[in-house]
Amino acid sequence: MKQALQTLPGQAPPKVDNAWKRKVAQDMLTSLSETRLARHICSQFRTRLQKSHEAFATSLRILEAHHCGRLERTEEKRMRVRKCHAPKIARLALESTSLRDVVVYGMPQMGREVGRGQYGVVYSCERYAGHHPCAIKSVVPPDDKHWNDLALEFFYTRYCLYVFLRKSHYE
Repeated sequence: MKQALQTLPGQAPPKVDNAWKRKVAQDMLTSLSETRLARHICSQFRTRLQKSHEAFATSLRILEAHHCGRLERTEEKRMRVRKCHAPKIARLALESTSLRDVVVYGMPQMGREVGRGQYGVVYSCERYAGHHPCAIKSVVPPDDKHWNDLALEFFYTRYCLYVFLRKSHYE
């Protein structure tokens, strides 16, 4: 094709026959270079890779815009549950467990004083609710904040004991 276009105006264009086509095809094949071909393929690959990366980056920006603030809202909800609802549930668990224990096992017989804490006094007890020896904590929290702290302490203490007993049961 190049040869046909490059003919001088005074010359006749070459005759397009099978021999000419074969010669042009042979010239094209010999003019191909592995280096040029590899460079061209790499260039195409680089272009497609760049377009794919741009599409991926755009998708990430769209996702980020869509979910922006979601983590903060989730964290706010978690903190509200932890500060507002968990203490109330723990307090109800403390009160209901204490009431159930009094109904089922009666009032414990407190022995000597073992120690004093922020919320009350700890007494020794010979036997209570099938446990011996044990300690009884008598508490009178002065306000809601202390009630909440005590209720959470009770909840976590019972939860840790439950996990420990359950774990030792399977070992």
